[in-house]
Amino acid sequence: MSKTIKTLRGMHDVLPGQTPGWSRLESTLSQTARHYGYQEIRMPIVEQTALFSRGIGEVTDIVEKEM
Repeated sequence: MSKTIKTLRGMHDVLPGQTPGWSRLESTLSQTARHYGYQEIRMPIVEQTALFSRGIGEVTDIVEKEM
C-alpha cells in the first residue's frame, strides 16, 4: 500500500539543466541587494510530514517532536 508523495503546491525541483540559469539570476539579485545594503537570510525548508514518517516510521521522537 504505497502512497505517492506529491510536492507541495508552489514548490518545484530545479533540475540540473535549469541550475546554471537560476545560479546566474540568484547571483545577480544577490549582488544587487548587497549593493543596496540588504543582507542574505535563509528560510526553513518545507516538506510534508508523510515524507519523513514513511521513511523512519510513524511514531518516533523525530516525527513527534519535529512535525
